[in-house]
Amino acid sequence: MNHTPTGDKGYDWDALRAMLREQSVRPVIKHREFDSLDVAHNARLDDETYHRRYVVECSFRILKQRYSDSLKATIWYKQFREMALKTVVKNIDSGIGASHC
Repeated sequence: MNHTPTGDKGYDWDALRAMLREQSVRPVIKHREFDSLDVAHNARLDDETYHRRYVVECSFRILKQRYSDSLKATIWYKQFREMALKTVVKNIDSGIGASHC
């Protein structure tokens, strides 16, 4: 499976881009537009892939609204398990007629 990280301008971080490129991953992250080169980079982005990120953002919004936006666990791997569980519950809810984005 091919993974393509997407993000808005808030994730425009040179060190992150460099790390991803070292791993042969081309991120679809908008550049903050400080000059014409940044505008050109944004024009070359794959719009279809970039705009699919709304699905993820919508899913997190639903999780926050329905199941609270905070995690109770304090250790990162327990937070990951807690978020995964909330995601599974959300998917089960969606399968039985819950509202969608």
